[in-house]
Amino acid sequence: LSERQLQWLCGAFFVLSLATRLGMTAVGLSWAAVFTVTLGRVDSLAVGALIATVARTPTGLNALRPLVFPIAIATVLPFVAIEIMLRVIDRPNYTLALAVELSLIAACSGALLVGTMTANLDGIGARLTQSAILRSFGKYSFALYLFHGHLNRWFEKLGFDVYGRGAPSGAGSILAKQLLYLFMAIGFSYLLAFLSWHLYEKHFL
Repeated sequence: LSERQLQWLCGAFFVLSLATRLGMTAVGLSWAAVFTVTLGRVDSLAVGALIATVARTPTGLNALRPLVFPIAIATVLPFVAIEIMLRVIDRPNYTLALAVELSLIAACSGALLVGTMTANLDGIGARLTQSAILRSFGKYSFALYLFHGHLNRWFEKLGFDVYGRGAPSGAGSILAKQLLYLFMAIGFSYLLAFLSWHLYEKHFL
């Protein structure tokens, strides 16, 4: 296959992945199925493969550079809108929201990756992505992935509204408690990941 054919194939798999999740949602499957069925999760792989095929062309990733900002805006704004709707409408469909948001996240992540890889080395974007804090999150990312879900169950038992679904219908706000939850969840997840890396993981490299 040519590079252009591979790129079209990547686009087709992206659409197929989203369609698969929407189909599963339409027939009433659970969020767990939407989140884990392989064919419904290949959109992230398709985005990565598309970036890889473009990188091998003569112009490289610079050909995608003009698309970074439009794609970021076109994915972030709907994502924020969906999250707001989930908190203000009665009986929201969380599974449908997840089905759509996964593709938005995949496309936005791809755009940010291209933006990072084509940024000026002395630009603010490059300095941000090369910061020691963000690089440390990358270093400990696997353990962060493993531990955060289990910690969420613990935080739920402590009374935190982990998914933000308990917003009052009238006056009042859960923002302060949500911020406290985020601070504690990130802190404890990072601490466990740090310990996992230094006490366990790095000894097997």
